[in-house]
Amino acid sequence: MDTHFGIQQLQGVGPKRLTMLQEMEIFSLTDLLHTYPKSYQFQEKRDGWPEAPLPAYDILIDTTVSGTASIFRKKKLVMVRLPLTDEQGVKITAIWFNQPYRKNQFPIGSKLWVLGRCTQKGSFRSIQVKQCGIGAGVGGYKSFYELPKGISQNLFRQWLQETFSHFDEIEKELWPESWLKRLPISIKEALWQIHFPSNVETLQLAQQRLILDQTLILQLMQQTGSKHSNGIAQPCSNQQHLLWKKGLPFELTDAQKRVIQEIRADMAQETPMARFVQGDVGSGKTVVAVAALHQAAENGYQAVFLAPTELLARQHAESIVKLLPTEIPLYLLTGKSSKTERERCQEAASAGVPGVWVGTHALLTESMTFLNLSLLVIDEQHRFGVLQRRKLLQDRLRTPDFLSLSATPIPRSLAMLLYGDMQASILDQLPPNRLPIKTVWVQEPSRVEKLMKYCLDEMLQGHAVYWVCPSIEQAEDAEERMPSVEEREKILKTIWPTDRWATLHGQMKVQERQEVMERFESGALSALLATTVIEVGVDQPKATVMVIEGADRFGLAQLHQLRGRVGRGNLPSYCALLTSGTITSTAEQRIKALCDSQDGFYLSQLDLELRGPGEILGTSQSGFSDLLVFRWQVEENTLATIRTCLEEWKKGIVQIPSELWQRIVQRFSEKPMA
Repeated sequence: MDTHFGIQQLQGVGPKRLTMLQEMEIFSLTDLLHTYPKSYQFQEKRDGWPEAPLPAYDILIDTTVSGTASIFRKKKLVMVRLPLTDEQGVKITAIWFNQPYRKNQFPIGSKLWVLGRCTQKGSFRSIQVKQCGIGAGVGGYKSFYELPKGISQNLFRQWLQETFSHFDEIEKELWPESWLKRLPISIKEALWQIHFPSNVETLQLAQQRLILDQTLILQLMQQTGSKHSNGIAQPCSNQQHLLWKKGLPFELTDAQKRVIQEIRADMAQETPMARFVQGDVGSGKTVVAVAALHQAAENGYQAVFLAPTELLARQHAESIVKLLPTEIPLYLLTGKSSKTERERCQEAASAGVPGVWVGTHALLTESMTFLNLSLLVIDEQHRFGVLQRRKLLQDRLRTPDFLSLSATPIPRSLAMLLYGDMQASILDQLPPNRLPIKTVWVQEPSRVEKLMKYCLDEMLQGHAVYWVCPSIEQAEDAEERMPSVEEREKILKTIWPTDRWATLHGQMKVQERQEVMERFESGALSALLATTVIEVGVDQPKATVMVIEGADRFGLAQLHQLRGRVGRGNLPSYCALLTSGTITSTAEQRIKALCDSQDGFYLSQLDLELRGPGEILGTSQSGFSDLLVFRWQVEENTLATIRTCLEEWKKGIVQIPSELWQRIVQRFSEKPMA
């Protein structure tokens, strides 16, 4: 939607930063506007040193530098102390840890705002500085983004402000006038408030508007892609089913049997199947999908299984081939496939050879033509799935059956909204060999090194370990001090054998991440020090320990998803949830719930209920989905408005003009909406 003014015209964007933005999937100003903050911080400004009792959170104070800074060193710790005076003449000492350059940074007499936690012992008043700056400080809400090195928070906010000055050239309303009248806030105001909130109330309104936009777009795309009724009947005889079941290396659970029966019944009809399967971590969704793949191939048709990443595609291919009869060919196609492998896949697909194709979006290139496609299975539906589904199913005389596998349990209210045109199957039972994961809450920071040594013992026994931190590095302008991969790496180098573990995070190149995960899965590495990039796409049956630092910063569904990385084999497994200092009562509820329950459906519903107004100011609720409904609180009136709009469109009460349709399709095809 950009016209004359583009990304490259933003101040400070050269070739290097342009590449960084592209790696963040920001290719246009529209993409920039829809790159939402990962968290917010309210900076409460006080006129001077606060009266007792001192606030148990960070505050902002304007001060004057009243003396020379001093520096203290003890082992690896460096502390800088700087004398300040507030506007009432009260003496305060500013303290920085491990930032020795602060000693000579601020001349006596200079005006300095400081943000941090205040403490007082007798007449000694100090503030542990999180952020500071020259001049007078500005209170209010501040947004923070997931950014690579080389792009600061302030620079990114500056680009956003620059972009808003060209807003009318970039972004337009998507909806008919009658729908816009129902919405409490315009798209321009919503996007401004998402990035520069005035208060909690307007931030909530902005979030509801963007949830509504995203969900309506998703639903309209799904509905328009599923209006064909001419499908392919592909029955499965009782004999075929029993023969396939007999060849499985394990017994099916009752839940798997029920869901497979639902799928087999759907596929036997001429009406195209549109079904989504959701189950808890480890509930056995793959074998359910294989039953459908088997049924398509046995009927002489072609079936496609799409995964969001190359690593997941390879993992699925390795699992699926063990669960299919040997006479059914399986083809794996990813971006890494050789020319010979690619040609073999293409030739078989275009010749109509019955079989199963597993891969990534590489299966959707123009050169891939399926002559007899009868089934599409997509792992982790959401936005990815809808796009791929439309591309593979469009312009076909007979619509193939469609099966979606959900990455995590979804509360019923959201499932109805996101998969409104589909039938639901639920795997609510775990295989009998799955042991519960012992989950503990660790509140003493002093136990961190003991935990590291315990993890080493597990590694020496041939088991695998995950250590998760909420941030990659300790950024100077981060919203709060939190455990980082960078900090933990220094300690772990002195405890774990350096050749047995590696770091894994979002700032690494895709190929580097892939190589690390492959080494971990092959057993060449015994541990990963990582951010939440490991919550999906890593499968190591020997993993027995998951340590999550800053556990109060994650949503309940995300914590459950992370915990699900361990306990995938038959070994006893453990999850340690680490927090430090005072945490919110909501965060405490989340952590206690996780310690008490292994039920993903219960936890996903509780996660939704616990996201009150205060929680909007927390870290993003989920990394495993690009949908905003999984990150922010969803108001009931927002769900009601979405349902009303959809009904009006389905019944023809409201028409969407072609110009608006083009904008909707374009918006949907751009950067993932979260």
